Amino acid sequence: MHNKAIFLDRDDTIIEDPGYINNPDMVKLIPGAAAALFDLRKMGYKIIVVSNQSGIARGILTEQILGKIHERLKQLLAGENAYLDKIYYCPFLADGAVQKYRKDSDLRKPKPGMLLLAAREMDIDLKNSWMVGNDYRDVAAGKAAGCRTVIIKSHLKRPVKQLTDPDADFEAINLRETVNIIKRETMPKPVIEPRSEPAPSEPVQSVKIEPPSVTVENSNAERHPEAEPVEESPVTPPVEIPKMQEIQIEVEPACTEPCRSARSEPARPEQSRGAEPAQQVFENEIIETVLHKNPKPPAGVPEISDNSDSKTEHLLEEIKHLLKTRHRQEQYPDFSFFKFFAAFLQIIVPFCLVVALWFRLSPTGKDSAVFTALGFAIVFQLMALTIYIMHKEK
Repeated sequence: MHNKAIFLDRDDTIIEDPGYINNPDMVKLIPGAAAALFDLRKMGYKIIVVSNQSGIARGILTEQILGKIHERLKQLLAGENAYLDKIYYCPFLADGAVQKYRKDSDLRKPKPGMLLLAAREMDIDLKNSWMVGNDYRDVAAGKAAGCRTVIIKSHLKRPVKQLTDPDADFEAINLRETVNIIKRETMPKPVIEPRSEPAPSEPVQSVKIEPPSVTVENSNAERHPEAEPVEESPVTPPVEIPKMQEIQIEVEPACTEPCRSARSEPARPEQSRGAEPAQQVFENEIIETVLHKNPKPPAGVPEISDNSDSKTEHLLEEIKHLLKTRHRQEQYPDFSFFKFFAAFLQIIVPFCLVVALWFRLSPTGKDSAVFTALGFAIVFQLMALTIYIMHKEK
């Protein structure tokens, strides 16, 4: 039975990349990476790291030091209940400084050598596997091996795309969003039964009312023989009542379910748009545009054309993508060093105030010490407020 795997780049995907890492103490996990690997393993994927390590060919580190770096990585992941199945790396470089590693290799990304080697050794089904990295070399390697690809575009370090680089299948801002993408794409799609079409409306029925023709005759009444003769009046010709005109009675077809609900439920008053948040107003405008209630869509969304179903479907996909990516940065926030530093300064402020109070109440305390402690408290408070304001999320 074939296995499915998640191939991961190492630097700026699982761990932070300060440059060429040549010391195990430099290994630091990206926040949320271990939890993402734990979720991927629960989904049945093998976790395999594939990494270019040209630092060995450049003489910056050795394979022994790289082994210690990877042991440190495994220890940090194990501390958060996450594990790697295997790590592949390519130490070769065509213009490397170390003669032993100076050569071109099929293992070096963007070539798919490491992925193909893992597929042979670990019986990996590449069609059901994913390649995740923060560089278009990772995307090219995954495409060449037949995997689906995700490129991580962090706001701290965005990849540069060349003209010859292939496009990734999906984009994410970190591993946490990557897990959500893989869950969404691999989850079985629900089967939607086609809705039964309403019965065609009955044709207008014509009811023809045609009373019989009535003839009125003026005949002599029967009389007694001894009765006085009565002068007979001339016979009046029969009078025919004209036929009534044909009456059209329209029979209204049976009302469908949406019609009943529309009649039975009273119209709800619209809420005041001024009280809605900006995102809700934006979504309402898009919905009104799709339902042809608003002829002019909001800014950033093209107008809807009814001439072609394919154009409408394409536009709905664009609207879906727009709504989905509007708050992606808010849903998956990254760790902010500046906010952490501001919080640290905020903690120091009360400590300075306590020190100032202690100097003030001490019998041997000096006013200069009190003013110094208060000065530090004011400076730290202003620094914290400044950092909060400058790095406030929009």
